[in-house]
Amino acid sequence: MVENAHRSSTAVWMRLSRLTAWPASIPAAAWMVVPILVFSAMLRFADVSKRGLVYWDEGKFALEGVRLQSVLEQLCCGGASQIAGKAVGTAKPSHALLIALAYGALGVHDYSPVLLNATASVLEVAVLYALARHFFGSGTALLAALFLGVSQYDVIYARSALSESDANLVFFSGVLVWSRGWRHEPERRAWLRPDRLTYLAMAGTLMGLAFTINYRLLVYIAAIVGLDLMWSRRRGEWKTIRALSVWGGTLVLAPILWEVIGLLFQAHGTIIFRNEISRQPTSYLQEVFYQLHGGRQSVFRFSPLIYVEWYVVRQGWLMLILVLIGAGIAAARRTLPWMMALIAIGLPYLVYVFAPIAVPRNLDAALPFSALLAAGAVVSMVSQTRLVGLWRMVLLAGVIVIAGLGFSSSWNLVSERSGFARAARYVQQHAGGRALANNELMVFYLRGNGVRCTAPRLPRSLTRLAAAVRAGFDLVVIEGYSPRMSRHLRAYARVVARY
Repeated sequence: MVENAHRSSTAVWMRLSRLTAWPASIPAAAWMVVPILVFSAMLRFADVSKRGLVYWDEGKFALEGVRLQSVLEQLCCGGASQIAGKAVGTAKPSHALLIALAYGALGVHDYSPVLLNATASVLEVAVLYALARHFFGSGTALLAALFLGVSQYDVIYARSALSESDANLVFFSGVLVWSRGWRHEPERRAWLRPDRLTYLAMAGTLMGLAFTINYRLLVYIAAIVGLDLMWSRRRGEWKTIRALSVWGGTLVLAPILWEVIGLLFQAHGTIIFRNEISRQPTSYLQEVFYQLHGGRQSVFRFSPLIYVEWYVVRQGWLMLILVLIGAGIAAARRTLPWMMALIAIGLPYLVYVFAPIAVPRNLDAALPFSALLAAGAVVSMVSQTRLVGLWRMVLLAGVIVIAGLGFSSSWNLVSERSGFARAARYVQQHAGGRALANNELMVFYLRGNGVRCTAPRLPRSLTRLAAAVRAGFDLVVIEGYSPRMSRHLRAYARVVARY
């Protein structure tokens, strides 16, 4: 018994020794990413609770989150007397679900989904560091994390309720898992791991989930899957077939699950999905098909320069130059890590320049890959022995300028405030929260007790407008309206404030 006790105490001591030695076993570069994450968090969390909801789609997502929160309450607690909020009409049910969970943790406030995205964006910087370190090394990983951390392009969406940051986190987690299925050996370009199919299954599941958060990621997912199959083919056709079957089987798991959930709830009288044009109940896959190629989405418009302009405005010329240099290096080397970054930028760009609606969000998921190319370009140029010390100092100065300008421009977003939130406070103070509204942002803010969305819509006819006035609605919060209603309001409305 004494011997057994001695062995037990020795085992406990060894575990404690390993635990206390754990911080020392972490590479120094891993500790250097901590201040980058701190600065990233500062840009994303500073005064974010005061921002409010700004973009039209934020109101949609906030109300869809209210709907799924009320559904969860009915399932778990039976507390909600009715289904509240707005049915999902954006083909992004997992985004609504994450917002509903944020409401459950923080309460139904306008800052709850914003805090969700801010957290996701900081974690995305950490995931990018891990991905770059695996494929490129510590130096490139630190620079890539720095470039993404101070990116105004990324911070704009991180400080919002839009579906970019949380979707990107899940997608890049899938890319990170996928990268672990490859052993990168520069002299052999890349080796398949024996347990690679397990990594593919996990990556495919995560990317499929990311697609249900933001369907715009479909092109990025196709880029990674296509690259993987192309590289697998070098190891044999049978490996390509197996990889394709694993990708196909796991990518559809989350979409099929939402399709089943929507149909089951609809069969029991609860509408989860509703078409925003026809206002008819629909299914998840029908929404996806409409968003991808229905209505306005079926029209092609060629806009090759607008995305470059947006990138320069938000990132600067220096970053664009580094990305282009990195693209040239990738095209020359053609190794798996470099081609991953190049294809994940190039394919979405080639697709979205033909998109019927050109919005900066289309290329938001390309930002981490562009940070990889820029960081890889800097490290590659510094490692060139032919570069004299002066040129290396110039590169270092360029990195410092990019980081400084990025932090400064991103910090300007801290002062952004929602005019809709101010308008809602005015209505609460002067009209008891009773006002007509023509956008879902105000419907969210004037939703009553949070269970029922009671903000009436702005009528489309003067007769109904007169009836609303007789019912006691003396205020209206307007973002856009028809020409006829515009003429009437300009002639008779009393403008009490501008937001």
